[in-house]
Amino acid sequence: MTSPYTHEESSANQAVMLEQDPQAWEARMNAFMAQGARIIAFRGAGTVNGIDPAAAQRSTEMIVNYLSQSIEDGTPVVLMFDGDEDNRAKPDIGSVFGSVVDSLADKPNVFAIAAQTKGWYYPKTEGANLETATGTPIDTYVFDGHDLNGKDLVHDDFTQSAALAGYKGYEQVFVGPAGPIAFNQLRDISDKTVVNRPAETGPLTVTVIETPNNGALDATLQEQLSAAQDDEARAKIQAKITQRSELPYGALYTSAGEFSVDTTQYSGLAFQVTSALAK
Repeated sequence: MTSPYTHEESSANQAVMLEQDPQAWEARMNAFMAQGARIIAFRGAGTVNGIDPAAAQRSTEMIVNYLSQSIEDGTPVVLMFDGDEDNRAKPDIGSVFGSVVDSLADKPNVFAIAAQTKGWYYPKTEGANLETATGTPIDTYVFDGHDLNGKDLVHDDFTQSAALAGYKGYEQVFVGPAGPIAFNQLRDISDKTVVNRPAETGPLTVTVIETPNNGALDATLQEQLSAAQDDEARAKIQAKITQRSELPYGALYTSAGEFSVDTTQYSGLAFQVTSALAK
């Protein structure tokens, strides 16, 4: 029997090009779910906010520790991602994902997977799997902007599908100062959970790790603002600066760093809120 943990469709270093047909992705997820895998989708800080480097390191350690029991008892652990490139010089959620993958690269029951739209696919070699900043390979699935039925797809449609929302072993982790898109993602996965998740399974766990944004990006944005050539460009950059200034811990927190999500609005989810702030 072919292992459910390898690409049947391609060589070890080749990304799977789904185009408009998600069958290969769905088969992979079904295989993991049949094996009772623990599947964790990473969400959180993008490049506008970034993550304070020390807090990014603490977040990595927290996640590795959080997964340790599953790793030790042999449970398949799937680390899933659909976001920005792993740039350790400017850490964001992509860097935390990459750092966790690197930390667990020697564990045979840990699998790193990315599902990217073509616009978010940034391989070192065209057609290849994505890699962490240190070169650890990430099994990569690349999809088009719409499916066989013509439905427009956004970048997280695969990593928080209806099938995953209904699966007991699926969860999410938000790290760092998330942008406003976080509320759309939470609404989408909560709604899917309500429809697809059996009541006896219980709510879907969403772990939120608080960090400050990366202060080093302030100077970069100010330089971009000074160099902007027109009002539209200046307005876009100023909006980023304002967002970072008003919500230094991201959209899920107040300006003072208090978790501010009205959890009653997401009935399918169970929030675990913790912090990577310096003590």
